[in-house]
Amino acid sequence: MRAIYELLASESYIAIDGTGIITKAEYSKTYYILVPCIDELVLINLDEMTILDSLDRSAENLFKVLKYSDIEEIQLEKGILDYKLNITSDGEKYNFIVQDSALSDFRMSGYYAGILSDSLKMVNWHSTNIDRTIQFLKDIGDESNEK
Repeated sequence: MRAIYELLASESYIAIDGTGIITKAEYSKTYYILVPCIDELVLINLDEMTILDSLDRSAENLFKVLKYSDIEEIQLEKGILDYKLNITSDGEKYNFIVQDSALSDFRMSGYYAGILSDSLKMVNWHSTNIDRTIQFLKDIGDESNEK
């Protein structure tokens, strides 16, 4: 996860430590790393990034940035195996599936987290970070609803 935080810092986004999860766009096969930062949520498109050339990709295609001030609503719904995450920001709707930590070692979130880990052994940081990230998203959603 440290490499992801460093990639974000190179683009002037300061990640909140202990957060960052794998999400999947609800109606496509596109996966993202969702990282809460100081002033924004940053989505890193995994279709645009590979382990070997992530630094060669343009930030325009790699990142989708949702400023907290533009977020109108965040809805989280817990299912049996997943969370359904809906974000409305600046009039646009973003719908994601977030795999629960219990089975993520056997699903795509664990795979992506493992291959993007900072060590030689596969570390599922998605599973480690999910509770804190979900709580952070709930808090942002609560603040948006109070606007």
